[in-house]
Amino acid sequence: MNLFAVVCYDISDDRSRLAVAHLLMGYGIRVQKSVFECCVDTLGEIGRIRSLLEPLLGEGDSLRIYTLCPKDRGDVLFDGGLPPEEEADFVLLE
Repeated sequence: MNLFAVVCYDISDDRSRLAVAHLLMGYGIRVQKSVFECCVDTLGEIGRIRSLLEPLLGEGDSLRIYTLCPKDRGDVLFDGGLPPEEEADFVLLE
């Protein structure tokens, strides 16, 4: 299916915030301090990411995940930084 997901969070506890960022680094690229862009294959994978993140959230914290299909991904607007990363059809191993 190849979905593009934007994951953003507002977490007050430093340790929890670091744990969330560390976990998300395994799924995508950090584009702002609390925003990651992730390419996932299925909605189930987004659900898995969410289930891994939820236990790290405290009272008053927030987590949002927005998904875009490939067609809508081309409509992403941005200023500064790099454009959204294109999904690779291969992985280069060194």
